[in-house]
Amino acid sequence: MSRILLVGGDADFNVGDAAIRHALCATLVRADPGARITIVAHSRHRATPPPGVVRILPKGASHALTQWRAARRQQLIIVGGGGLFQDDDSRIKMPYWAARLAALRASGTVIAGHSLGAGPLMHAESRLMARLACATMRSVSVRDQFALQALQPCTSHALMVVPDPAFMLEPRPASEARALLRQLGIAPGRALIGVTLRRWFHARGGFIPHRARDRLGWGRSTGQQGMTRLLATLAAVIPRIARELDATVLFLPSYRAGHEGDVDACAALAARMPHTATCTAHIVDPCLFKAVTGELRLLISARMHPLILAAAMNVPLVGLAYNGKFAGCLDALGAGRQLLNIDQLVADDAGALLEHRIRAALDQCGDSVAQRAAVLASQSRAATLALLDLLP
Repeated sequence: MSRILLVGGDADFNVGDAAIRHALCATLVRADPGARITIVAHSRHRATPPPGVVRILPKGASHALTQWRAARRQQLIIVGGGGLFQDDDSRIKMPYWAARLAALRASGTVIAGHSLGAGPLMHAESRLMARLACATMRSVSVRDQFALQALQPCTSHALMVVPDPAFMLEPRPASEARALLRQLGIAPGRALIGVTLRRWFHARGGFIPHRARDRLGWGRSTGQQGMTRLLATLAAVIPRIARELDATVLFLPSYRAGHEGDVDACAALAARMPHTATCTAHIVDPCLFKAVTGELRLLISARMHPLILAAAMNVPLVGLAYNGKFAGCLDALGAGRQLLNIDQLVADDAGALLEHRIRAALDQCGDSVAQRAAVLASQSRAATLALLDLLP
């Protein structure tokens, strides 16, 4: 009976991180039905815990001692979930992870970094902290080539690329997705264009994390011009495609934390499309989220994990990238051409570029992306099961 602690990500609010955690737990429990898994979650989190979870530790620095005591009773600590090792948001992130992992390592329990999201690591102290963080771990793998290029110079470990665990996630039955759509007033068989947005062009870098800056009200006006131009580009193109497909635009905000701005960005775009049928689905369960993507005719996403979930459902994809992890993901899926850098969407020819990507995605034939997603899921599953070899 294995005892495992999962650490990393923001699964309380981020469907992508929740997908990673759920897929990891389900895979581990399938291999070891007696596995007893501990996770860290916000005290107000009400979602059904993933398979095998027997204990939920409270989040926050004030609960560090509780977490450390729990870590001592585990046989393995798995660190993974989202872009953990990076300084794009704040230069404090890598010192935070180095300190947190050093504390967990002091518990004496083996630590494995699994399919880590890494990069960018633009600052020398971030790379130093990444080196210290990697030194606490028995094994380290990264989720794509972008992460490999960022983290390999920071460790003596020979890093493996392990596809994102979200590829392993099993969807809910299609009947549950269709029931949700009916509750939203969407007629059966109605064509759907899924759109996942986030607020962008905000101030990045420095030492104060974006979450803290937002709570303090600092920099909220930063990037408004860029965001306005982005929304204008989307509002000029998406309604035209929706009319051609006789489709409803289904907004799927996937990160519900207020400072990320996904819900607000979706609402702002909907307001710019008054003559287009729109609807918003607030989905907490990642398995249901994946099932709903299977009902889409097209997904346009500024979040990476909705693209991962929809790929397995054979849905045409258009990614709006804000860093290299998108290229790492879509290149692995053989869909790298279906990507636009989010900065391109504020250029003078942004509308034409976006429409070209959408039409290319809609014209793709066969199920090659879904087949590639299945291969990546199999690779991720094998690497996850190999973690059990680290158990004493």
